[in-house]
Amino acid sequence: MKKIIVHVDKEGGTKISTEGFTGTACKDATKELEEAIGVATKETFTDDYYKQSTVDQVNTNGKG
Repeated sequence: MKKIIVHVDKEGGTKISTEGFTGTACKDATKELEEAIGVATKETFTDDYYKQSTVDQVNTNGKG
């Protein structure tokens, strides 16, 4: 399951984290939220960020 989690600390600082995304899909999923919250001061990426997302290949030439 894909999740976007927003953490807000006592001083009002925010942190966005994601679960279940691979590759840069996390950045696409959080783009509008990041813009609404404001300027990022720091970004850290999990190992999942550096994994390639899997894409099902579809045969479009009509054969087998």
